[in-house]
Amino acid sequence: MESPNSPHPNQRLKMKLQQFRDSHPRIIAMGKPGGGKSHLAASLADWEHPIQVFCFDSLGKDLPYEERGQLVQDPGHSSAYVLDSKGNPIIRLNYFHEAEPEMPSAFEAFRAFMIGRGHLEPIGEFPPAAWVLDSCSMFELALRGYSRYRLNPNTKEPRQHWGFATDQLEQTLLQRFAPLPGLVLVLCHIDSDKDERDGSYIYNPKLPGRLRDNCGMGYTEIWRLYNERDKKGVKHLVQTQPCERYGCMSNSKVPDGRTNTFSEMFA
Repeated sequence: MESPNSPHPNQRLKMKLQQFRDSHPRIIAMGKPGGGKSHLAASLADWEHPIQVFCFDSLGKDLPYEERGQLVQDPGHSSAYVLDSKGNPIIRLNYFHEAEPEMPSAFEAFRAFMIGRGHLEPIGEFPPAAWVLDSCSMFELALRGYSRYRLNPNTKEPRQHWGFATDQLEQTLLQRFAPLPGLVLVLCHIDSDKDERDGSYIYNPKLPGRLRDNCGMGYTEIWRLYNERDKKGVKHLVQTQPCERYGCMSNSKVPDGRTNTFSEMFA
């Protein structure tokens, strides 16, 4: 029997989640398309804990954020806010899209936004509590395009573009995001490597070059988001512990196999 002085279950949930936030976790969440990556990120936001999202994915892929409330577009259409039921902004969506891929601008806009400290501006009454990169795959594509059409348009060595993308991703994931005073969530797709010992496949975050092996160097959590179907429908779940096939980890010992919202994971 619980003590009458024990905190209410909802209060315990808030305390657990706040402790996790206060540890400044760095999370890579990998999953297949439709695995619920943006859904997980959107579940982070509330009035006191607004989130900044760097949207490199196409319009329409931001629907899980829009479903958290009312979308209000800014006049320049480079960003939008999601308001909760009381009109409080809880999510800022910053769009970095290529209107014309052969005249790339997304990476320069992102870099200027970070250098100008726009990512630290308050959202409503509170500073951002989390930063989300959605997604790493599309950010990499923007970086390769920037190298191909702006930096090295005449090169006969296409590997230069991959090298530039790897360097800039490394700088962003391991340096630019390192001092952010809150939770960092990087959304990635999944890639596979064949195990030469037995021919099986090992699955890890889809990252270029040396980052495939070194991404855990600056991140405390690597999770896999996946779907399971039962008689009631499809469940969106999170794997936080390693196994033979997936390179997951959780320094914070986040429970394995929970529904992929932060409230469910810390219930």
